[in-house]
Amino acid sequence: MGLDKLVLEAKGKPLHEIPAEALRESCGQQFQVGRDLGLDSFSCIPDLLPGEGPLVALFSALEQAETPWLFALAGDMPSVDSSLLAWIQEIAEGGEHLAVVPLVASQMEPLCAAYSSLLLPFMRASVNQGERSIQSFLLTVKEEINLQPVPAKLESQFLNLNRPQDWERFTGTPLQPK
Repeated sequence: MGLDKLVLEAKGKPLHEIPAEALRESCGQQFQVGRDLGLDSFSCIPDLLPGEGPLVALFSALEQAETPWLFALAGDMPSVDSSLLAWIQEIAEGGEHLAVVPLVASQMEPLCAAYSSLLLPFMRASVNQGERSIQSFLLTVKEEINLQPVPAKLESQFLNLNRPQDWERFTGTPLQPK
């Protein structure tokens, strides 16, 4: 969108606060990677290679968080609520895969997914070889992960605000950059 969308106001608060609320309701510990957005209850984890994208941010979190599982959630997904997180968590706890990545219309949603720390060696090798695409990385380990089709009742939660039209669809008003 050409601007820092995470600090735009939506529903009376900065955009990044909306998905953060879902994480607070669902996860015992919360982490944010990269710059500190001032989220209550979130620990800030430094991005090991700043500016290198979501795969490196996820790698940074898995490397430093010291927890067996992480839930990755993009700050620009304001429709996500605890019901979706609970659905993913239930699948993760009931399986033997190293990640649970939702599929919406056959497309992976890697920034609303659960990742085991056991995936770290695979991720470290890929990052060290120069891989920066989270989608490409997941395709290299697809035998280790659960690509899970999303039930129709949860699909609407995968709205990602990448374009001005997405913003307007979510807020009902055109984007007004300040």
